[in-house]
Order: sequence, then structure tokens, then C-alpha cells
Amino acid sequence: MVVETMRRVFADRAAYLADPDYSNVPVAGLTSPCYAKERAATIDPQRASSSKDVKAGTPHTCSTRPPETPCQRPSA
Repeated sequence: MVVETMRRVFADRAAYLADPDYSNVPVAGLTSPCYAKERAATIDPQRASSSKDVKAGTPHTCSTRPPETPCQRPSA
């Protein structure tokens, strides 16, 4: 489980690591509990994924809502 989590973390790091003075780094989205749940949902505990197949996610921030409400992406 740790390795699968790290695959996703490193994919996000490769996509979003930059100097925030010169780039738009989505820090709030990357550290959002909703985003973490979405990334965790992509892990199959019965099967290892290939690092080649794991891509960076699309970070977004959570809206304020009760904890039992599922995560929803903001409308574009």
C-alpha cells in the first residue's frame, strides 16, 4: 500500500513541482483531503500498478460540507 501511494505522490510531484514565484502550483489542491481520497481510490489493494501507468492527478480543493458527503469537483 505504501508503494502504491508513493507512485501517485511521485507522479504528482513530477507534474507540479515548481517554484511558486514563477509557476501556478496548486498547493491547496494537492493537500486537499478530497484529492487524497480520490487518489487513494485509484489503488487496488489486490494488484500492484505499473509506475508507467500511474499519471498525475488533477488537484482541486474541497468545498465546505459535512464529512459524509462524497467529494465533488467544482464545476468548470
